[in-house]
Amino acid sequence: MNTEEIAESTLKEKRPSKIIRQYRVKKLGSNNVVDCEGARVGKLIDMIVSYPSGRVTFAVMSCGGFLGFGEVMFMVPWQNIELDIKKQEFVLSINIECLKKAPSFSGSSWPNLHNNAWMHHVLKFYESVSVEKPQKAP
Repeated sequence: MNTEEIAESTLKEKRPSKIIRQYRVKKLGSNNVVDCEGARVGKLIDMIVSYPSGRVTFAVMSCGGFLGFGEVMFMVPWQNIELDIKKQEFVLSINIECLKKAPSFSGSSWPNLHNNAWMHHVLKFYESVSVEKPQKAP
């Protein structure tokens, strides 16, 4: 085996058997967020990453307001939001009525991300609300 053949066989061994697709959030288009019933509720504006794992733990979305004034911000646990790549939007696991009761903050007054009590409060809220996704018509 020559060097090229060894390199090629090594690459083949390290390739995953399942294709994992990766996307840049800013390249997904609108970054719209809809609730589990399809109603538009806001835009994904940021993500919170855990250190040192590097895993995304929360999506940050903004709702309402005009030119940044009066907008309400929500931190949504990453497991409570999905990406619909065909529609290029994010889908919450809850509806807008539940979201209105969720812990929120203003864009100019972010919570301390190191405040374990506040983060626990957010997680507990999303654990307490459970909405089944509507069944798609056949």
